[in-house]
Amino acid sequence: MSVPKAAVLALLSWAFVIAPPAAGTARADTVNWDAVAQCESNGDWSADTGNGFYGGLQFKQSTWDENGGLGSPAAASRDEQIAVAERVLATQGPEAWPKCGPNQALFPVEVINILRSGHPVRSTLHTLWSKAVHH
Repeated sequence: MSVPKAAVLALLSWAFVIAPPAAGTARADTVNWDAVAQCESNGDWSADTGNGFYGGLQFKQSTWDENGGLGSPAAASRDEQIAVAERVLATQGPEAWPKCGPNQALFPVEVINILRSGHPVRSTLHTLWSKAVHH
């Protein structure tokens, strides 16, 4: 089975985005978390609107707790929320943010389509992403 040109280009561009950062570079640089927060909560890192989701990245309390968050996400700093979000992203993927995750704030659309498909590249992308997140 040949890989469509768009998929190859998406894979190559995505590989540059998720390549392990140089020593001293913050992991949060791999995702524009401010764009995700803007989409999820209008950029309000202390959001608590009573909808069952908290903080700038709109965590469920249970997801926050299961991924090492302490207290309420709405009371946590931006950096704490991003640290937990990196762990959630590694285990759940961008669909953990159903409103904003499966869009260009996290990944190019072409990559999202490959991840959702049965395409053979899918497992390679998951492997690359997992390795990048865990470095």
